[in-house]
Amino acid sequence: MKILNTFLFLIFGLLLKAQYLQVNYSVIRESSVSTSKNFSPEMKKKLLEDEKKPAEFRLFVAHGNSYFTALPREIVSNQTDTSKGKSVYSHIETVIVDPVKIYRLNGDEKNYAYHKVDDYEFYSFDKLDTKAVTYREDMQIIENYLCKLVEVTLQNNQIIKIWYTESVPLSAGPFSYNSFPGLVLKIEAPSFVMYATEVSNKAKEEDVKTINKKLPVFSGEAYRNKMKELNDKKQNNQNKVIKL
Repeated sequence: MKILNTFLFLIFGLLLKAQYLQVNYSVIRESSVSTSKNFSPEMKKKLLEDEKKPAEFRLFVAHGNSYFTALPREIVSNQTDTSKGKSVYSHIETVIVDPVKIYRLNGDEKNYAYHKVDDYEFYSFDKLDTKAVTYREDMQIIENYLCKLVEVTLQNNQIIKIWYTESVPLSAGPFSYNSFPGLVLKIEAPSFVMYATEVSNKAKEEDVKTINKKLPVFSGEAYRNKMKELNDKKQNNQNKVIKL
């Protein structure tokens, strides 16, 4: 066992020296849009089947910069045709999942999330907003790594369990969960469970995408106001199309 631990330590030493890291994650969702009253029974059935498939995410790290993203998912849609006299009316339901693109720059504690509403592109930035952070004595083996537990209480009193390993001594992880003393390999939240399925040094320089500095950046109240403005504009445009 000591020989194995020494071997793993040397491997991680080389990995960190190269400063390239890739972590593959899967997500099991526990609540979803399939319960929405706005969908037809046929659409709900399709969404339920889609949600049984784990969503796949990737974290890439190089030279202190990180990029977290979701692998593309199939667009779920349903078409219902209704005949009325000689006419046939089609009702189309579609669910498109917004892309997940989160950037963290070396030496910067903020996380920059990419957004695109219609043709308008921008970033929002934030840090994990918590009421309490409690380090527990619990331990768990995940992908052959010994992980420690930290419980994070959010401002809405939700408790998130974060499992991180100090065997890879860098602060990195999915979404905004990247400020702990190690690599985050599992997240247990009320609405989802995310867990690492592979940790490797497969990442390449080009995998770690960087932000487009020409795009605007919003945070806090400015971000909420911008989203309201864009959504109101989108709704008004849809109403105009309906009137035509």
